[in-house]
Amino acid sequence: MKSKFLTLIASAAMLTAANAFTIDFNSMQISGDTGVIALDFDNAGDQAISDGEQVEVNVPGYGLVRFEIVPESTYTVAVGSQFKNDSDSFQQSLEVEPGETVQVTFLEDVDIYNVNFDIIGVSADENSDVIPVFGSDKIFQYNTPTGSGPGGENDGAGIAAISWSVVPEPSSALMVLLGAGSLVLRRRR
Repeated sequence: MKSKFLTLIASAAMLTAANAFTIDFNSMQISGDTGVIALDFDNAGDQAISDGEQVEVNVPGYGLVRFEIVPESTYTVAVGSQFKNDSDSFQQSLEVEPGETVQVTFLEDVDIYNVNFDIIGVSADENSDVIPVFGSDKIFQYNTPTGSGPGGENDGAGIAAISWSVVPEPSSALMVLLGAGSLVLRRRR
């Protein structure tokens, strides 16, 4: 009985746990009077993603997440505090104007689960969609159709945060070790 208990504890300790990650645009620090975000979206000192650019954000513990505007157009997406959250206070977000589409790509070679976009500036009767790209579980597109947001047709919405979780797969060596350990315990009896 003691060996089973110790084996279970050792096995549980060797298995990797799930990790949750968040890119929170609201908690980013604004520097100076210009509203520049510490996250440098276009590598030129301001907080915008311009047409044709691909901006990769390094998320500690996970890796790279890419943001880009698709299809290529004349749009620019910026981090700002133009939109209100549910409690009717302005909140910093990645601002997406009507007709713009932002594509978010998770670049690391790990399966992701429970992807959640925290959208602000869209009321219950308005339309705003996060769409997984067909054929991929790591690419999502967010668009704001014309007319969404509290201001009507000239308003958009914002992505306040993106959260997701990953469950690393156990290595094959760990699986062999667990199998060999169970065979040894079985033969002892």
